[in-house]
Amino acid sequence: MNEDAFEGLHNLRSLYLSKNSRYPVDENLSLPKNVFKYLVNLTVLDLSYNNIDSLHEETLNGLLNLQQLKLNNNLLKELPNDSFQYTPKLAILDLSNNFLNNVTEGVFNGLRNLHHLYLNGNYMRNIQNNAFISLINLTDLNLLTNTLNYVNEQIFAGLPKLRHLYLGSNCIKEISNNTFGNMTDLKLLDLSKNSLSSLNEKTFIGLRRLEDLRLNLNLFKYNTKQLPPGCFQPLESLKHLSVQMNNPQNVPDTYILPDETIKDLKKLKTLELDVNFAKERILGIGFSSLYNLSSLVFSSYSKFSLLNDTFRYTTNLTHFSCKKCNIMILETGTFLFLTQLKFVLLDFVCPVSYDPHQVIHIILSMSKTPVEILEINNVDIKVFFTWKKVNYILLDTRIRELHITNKDRCVRKTSIFPIEKVLPTPVSLQSLDLSSNGILQIGLNLTYVIFLDLSNNELDDFLEEYSYAMNGISRLEYICLSNNLIKHLISKLFINQPRLRIIDLSFNKLTNVSFELTHLVDLEILNVSSNTIRYLDDGSMKNIDRLFEISKSVKVDLSNNTF
Repeated sequence: MNEDAFEGLHNLRSLYLSKNSRYPVDENLSLPKNVFKYLVNLTVLDLSYNNIDSLHEETLNGLLNLQQLKLNNNLLKELPNDSFQYTPKLAILDLSNNFLNNVTEGVFNGLRNLHHLYLNGNYMRNIQNNAFISLINLTDLNLLTNTLNYVNEQIFAGLPKLRHLYLGSNCIKEISNNTFGNMTDLKLLDLSKNSLSSLNEKTFIGLRRLEDLRLNLNLFKYNTKQLPPGCFQPLESLKHLSVQMNNPQNVPDTYILPDETIKDLKKLKTLELDVNFAKERILGIGFSSLYNLSSLVFSSYSKFSLLNDTFRYTTNLTHFSCKKCNIMILETGTFLFLTQLKFVLLDFVCPVSYDPHQVIHIILSMSKTPVEILEINNVDIKVFFTWKKVNYILLDTRIRELHITNKDRCVRKTSIFPIEKVLPTPVSLQSLDLSSNGILQIGLNLTYVIFLDLSNNELDDFLEEYSYAMNGISRLEYICLSNNLIKHLISKLFINQPRLRIIDLSFNKLTNVSFELTHLVDLEILNVSSNTIRYLDDGSMKNIDRLFEISKSVKVDLSNNTF
């Protein structure tokens, strides 16, 4: 590429040269000076995924109107000072996934209008003081996945408008006092996946507008020595704090955020933390100061219990999630304090250690609570699961969405829902997800259910002769039967479900479309993709033709079959 390569293209606005290197990986490409001198009106230049290993300080000469420059995924090891002096209007600069090992003070001279700078995925161990001092309008700085081992105030000097700072996946062991002192507009700070082991009262000085702080995957322990009182006090606007996966699994320390430390976060709305089994209360009296706390997320591979008084000091919760947790005890009155609770997720760790006979007990703990959405994952629903008991308990709840799943395949058993007469599901229950449970047979009274997911089970033999619905006319609008090894369906499977809008039969072994569909006047999508249909026989063609006569807008997906 020579200096006259773009002669005559004065009016060109966008130039995409990504993945255009003709050189093998072991041969490098340099961009000569003045190569873009004729492109005076260019606004977008994409040079990503080439083998560019160096820039001349005058390579970008002439690009006075350039606003976006992509140099990511190249072989750049260093950048000369004043590399971007000829691009004063540049707003987005992507230098990610190169081999840069440092940033010097003069590299970004002239970029007063830069808003987004991507330096993630490099090999930077050091950044010179004042390296970003000319970037007075920068709002987003991404330094993820480098090898930085420290940060201080001078590194980030000159960034008064910075709003998002990503420092995760580095090797940072220490943050100097007042490092963020001039970042008064910062909203998000990501320090996850580093080697931080302690904070102090001056770590976050200046971050009075910070709303999101991520401290996951560090070396913190929940004690007043490493997380001392006052360390969060400057964060007067913080709404989201994530401090999970810090405590090593094999360390027996108590995982309880100190009351004296947590009480300063008066505006906190979402808290993600580790927990373990301890004699002390998991959530101490300091949490009573968090008047705005509405979402709480627990994570722990260690055993712990949810007791009747666990949430005594967090009565304003609307969402509670327990991800990859090893709950040893769940008392029936656990959620009774939470009069505003709407959503509960209990995602158990693999392999399952929770008593498999307690699934009904979990649902029973939702009685007399305002919970509307309950998700239970990785529980054993037993070989013979009595839906009749669940249905009876649901009558005493407000649950409108119920998910009982085994998505991680922790439990390898198959399950049978005995075919027995039961009352209709409660009027409140509109969505039922029983996917990934190895169910061999099932019969439900689904009078009021609108959404039903039975995917990833083993209903192939059962659905050749029987229906999953025992009731008469139902309100069902969505049924998912994908991944059930189905070869053939009883022809009248959907006969009492006239409101169906979506039928998902994907990833089965169907060879035709012979089941009755002509009564489904509201059907919008019939998904039979990824089956073993080799051709549509006369019966299937007539069936689909009649379906199109009923509804002109219906979509039939036959993709990924064996035509």
